[in-house]
Amino acid sequence: MDFVRTLQRDPDFIPNISLKGVAPEGINIGWSLPPLDMKDHVHYYEIVMYNNETHKQAVNPAENMNTYIFTDLQCATTYYFKVSACSEYTHQCGNWSEVINGTTMDGVSGPPENVIVTCKYDNSRYSSVVSLSWDPPKKPNGKILHYNVVLEGSAKFKNELGEWDEKSYGPKMKSIDESTHCASFENVPSNTNYSIKISGVTRTRGGGTEAVTQCTMPVTVPDREKLVRFNWGKIEERGRWLVKLYMPRVSERNGPICCYRIYIVKLQEHHSVADLPPPQESNISSYQEVHRRKSGGTYLADMFESDALNNDIYLGDGHTLTSLSNSSRCHECIGLRPRSFISTTQAPETNLNILTTMSTSTISLPPTLTLADIPSLNSIITRKERSLTPTAPPENPTVQPFYVPVFDGKLDNNSNYTGFVEVLVYGENKGLLLAYSSYFETLQPGPQVFHAEESSQFFTIVLQVLCALIFVVLMLLVSLCLLQRYTKQVAEAQGVEMTLRSSFRSLRGSHLPVLSSPPDMAPIPATQLFTAYMERHKDSDYGFQHEFESLPDGFPDRTTRASEARENVYKNRYPDIKAYDQTRVRLSQIDSIAGSDYINANFVIGYKERKKFICAQGPMENTVCDFWRMIWEQHLELILMLTNLEEYSKTKCAKYWADKSEGEKVYGDISIHHVQEKRYSDYIIRELKMLKNIGANKDREERSIVQYHFLVWKDFQAPEHPSGILKFIRRMNEAYSLEKGPILVHCSAGVGRTGTLVALDSLLQQLDSEGQVAIFNTVCDLRHQRNFLVQSLKQYIFVYRALLEIAQFKDTEIKTSKLKISVEKLKQRENGRDKSRIEDEFEKITHILEERKSASVGSSDENSIKNRSVLVIPYDRNRVILTPVSGREHSTYINASFIEGYDNTESFIITQDPMDVTVADFWRMISEQGISTLVMLSDLGDGSRKCQRYWPDDEVTHDHIRVKYIQSESCPYYTRRELCVTNLKSDEKQIVTQYQYNGWPTVEGEVPEVTRGLIELVDQTQPCHEDSPPTSGAILVHCHCGSDRSSMFVALSILVQQLRTERRVDVCTMVRKLRAQRQCMIQTIAQYEFLYRAIVNYADLHHLGNEDST
Repeated sequence: MDFVRTLQRDPDFIPNISLKGVAPEGINIGWSLPPLDMKDHVHYYEIVMYNNETHKQAVNPAENMNTYIFTDLQCATTYYFKVSACSEYTHQCGNWSEVINGTTMDGVSGPPENVIVTCKYDNSRYSSVVSLSWDPPKKPNGKILHYNVVLEGSAKFKNELGEWDEKSYGPKMKSIDESTHCASFENVPSNTNYSIKISGVTRTRGGGTEAVTQCTMPVTVPDREKLVRFNWGKIEERGRWLVKLYMPRVSERNGPICCYRIYIVKLQEHHSVADLPPPQESNISSYQEVHRRKSGGTYLADMFESDALNNDIYLGDGHTLTSLSNSSRCHECIGLRPRSFISTTQAPETNLNILTTMSTSTISLPPTLTLADIPSLNSIITRKERSLTPTAPPENPTVQPFYVPVFDGKLDNNSNYTGFVEVLVYGENKGLLLAYSSYFETLQPGPQVFHAEESSQFFTIVLQVLCALIFVVLMLLVSLCLLQRYTKQVAEAQGVEMTLRSSFRSLRGSHLPVLSSPPDMAPIPATQLFTAYMERHKDSDYGFQHEFESLPDGFPDRTTRASEARENVYKNRYPDIKAYDQTRVRLSQIDSIAGSDYINANFVIGYKERKKFICAQGPMENTVCDFWRMIWEQHLELILMLTNLEEYSKTKCAKYWADKSEGEKVYGDISIHHVQEKRYSDYIIRELKMLKNIGANKDREERSIVQYHFLVWKDFQAPEHPSGILKFIRRMNEAYSLEKGPILVHCSAGVGRTGTLVALDSLLQQLDSEGQVAIFNTVCDLRHQRNFLVQSLKQYIFVYRALLEIAQFKDTEIKTSKLKISVEKLKQRENGRDKSRIEDEFEKITHILEERKSASVGSSDENSIKNRSVLVIPYDRNRVILTPVSGREHSTYINASFIEGYDNTESFIITQDPMDVTVADFWRMISEQGISTLVMLSDLGDGSRKCQRYWPDDEVTHDHIRVKYIQSESCPYYTRRELCVTNLKSDEKQIVTQYQYNGWPTVEGEVPEVTRGLIELVDQTQPCHEDSPPTSGAILVHCHCGSDRSSMFVALSILVQQLRTERRVDVCTMVRKLRAQRQCMIQTIAQYEFLYRAIVNYADLHHLGNEDST
């Protein structure tokens, strides 16, 4: 017989309910498990969720997890929850738990409503303004903190060259307070189609759904600075004196130009330009009327359509260039508002009969008229009303059509003249807008005549100038003698022969022509490169300078006749950079035209190849066709570009390729198409398609071209770190093969940066093959192919530095596909050695000879109180500089440094933990630098190595910066907070997301045992930073002194971006660059090994280990 034992008491279990997590559309709740003696009596749970609008009930079996997620909820809405335990034996449930509430997170905001946008020109401010207003979204899905307003524009117009051009504007972004529903963008370009996107930003990450609208900014007159370039001067031609007007074409960026009208003003005797009214108020007469009366006047000398404009125009020669017809645009402009006047003079005959008929109606007007009376633009441009006293018409006047006489007659050699240009722009609704240049310089057309008094004064001035010049020459001679004596003493002490000529060469810092055979210097073994570098580095690089000045500038067997030919001179970007005839690239001649076979480019040898490179100048606008002809005829497939299009505000190279927005560019019978491009840290790779018409049937042949564009190398300079150009050379050689033809290399002149890269390529191969380098001899050989290769002393020293780096560290790049295996090998101690290769690598890093950098500002007595450690002071060159505070000395200093990210921009700021005396400066830096992401790696608390809490529970104000707490969220490895930072002076607001990392060991100098936490933190901060608009600022990282922990986070962030972009990593190079930017970065082998371990784990976690490297 079986016995069943009953319970001693009724089961009574009330679960303890808790909130496990929230999301924008879901809430996860959990509850406690029953005690062991009641576990078998609880079979399922009943969960209820409700609020005023919703009621949901759910059943969760006991064998499932003791959590339940309610989904499809409304964003930013509070719900109430309770749970009870139920038994299938009784089909009843126990007592309900206590009721808890949970609020869903904010979701993505819906689009703002009723968006109104206007584009208008503000006459009072002389600027174009985009204004817009909107209503809040119908579905905000949470609390809107602010609105993001993004403005982008595009315009198509004729540029200064008369060619159609396209320009984009923006994107420009503004963050607007949630209580404000309007915004404006001032001083934006005119004649532009604008697209405006508005989105609400809630407390969740990212913006909401965008409302998109468009408007078109009306045209305006050209910018004032474009018109001040007009001017004139006089020249003599065959005994006649003419006036030459330099009138460059004005860009039609602000609006399409219909016509240019040139007015000449004959000045009354003893009058100057200061006595004239503004150009727009000038009285217009005919040429005959102006030269008949003593008072002079203004007449229309010539006019040109925009398409027919010449830069150089001759005036006063009796020949009017304009030819007006009914289809002329100038005629169209003038004829918009017909008027007429009574002429008291007979119309000029035949050669003067270049007149524009304005109307056939007849009204009585004076024989002069103002520009305001000419086909009237008064409806477009408001002018000052002026009263005219009409002259009495002659008896029996001849009533004629209203003419604007256009005649460029001969000028009076005894009179003074000035002039101005009127530019007519097509406005809206077939109206016109007018702009005027300033008056030209006053001149007298005839030869300059000196009166006796003036002549005597002139010769006195000349005599004084000559005396001053003689004095300067004497001083220079004395200085030169002293210099020669000093340099001779130095040379004798060092056993070097020094002459006056070489002293002068050292003074001017450049080469005199050296045509004799250069000395032959012995190669330097790899093991002695460091010693050789340091020997030459002594005495302010004296050894380098002496060696560099021994390089030849010319050779007896080299000529440059083609470069100096008259038909080719204009094809050279710089007059002293010429192509040797013996090695120049010869193009196929076109129709026997002299010079059509010339381009400023030379074949240059490689380490083993006779013609590995073609070194060329950067193409100019007038040589781009020749540039592509050379690429086609020489069957080139690889282009290396080492310059930017513009540097130091000067054009360095014409843009010879097509962008994605352009699609295609045509150069003669060759068209260039954009295929794709990808940006890397230091360079861009562009893939282009080249098409050419072949034969009489115009069949098109297609070729592929790849351009490698290096971005961070200024003219005459050397890169700060050799690693970038060394990596660039490796990518070049990976792409190169003999079948692809020579590599085309160009910078601006095609000698400095170009020669440095070509020299490094040859010397790197020599170092690898022979274990030694002949630097001086190699550069001499290269200069025998093209003059001045390796152009500056800095570039010559850079060649040594780059070779020294390779000799010390070798190639430390690792492909993703070999990452795990390579790191394991680096950790091993081979052949019984005491150290692994990683330890050897780090030891070399710590013994690198770095150039001494100044940290004078942070080390000063006044700022010492603001530093946590005297060992970690920011360098002057990259420290963060705060805006000065009135009445407070030394208010610009904070212990913080800009740190370059993967793309060589100032992507990070590393700083120490805020102190009591610096917390206000800390928040000031966040506001001024536009910081939106803040990473805290220190331990929170009191104590010497702890970080005090520097953010408020609610709100706090530091000087003029107000910080307000918004919300926080706890995650496994970090806590995420959102704060609103307001500058009370400018009323600018910035949402700052703070990530407080919780996974660092409390023992000083230790690194995290697992890498997952720091990896997740990097993943959280990087996407937010990359996708943010340009105003989002750098990522601010801080730890105790702003050194070890911060440097590890920044290093891992850069490595992750390199891994994702290039499918390669270079921990060694990245750490060396980081250590050069702030003191005490990556100080221990444990920190260095952690980076290798972390990047391997990152590749595994994101399944990047099996992907091929790019």
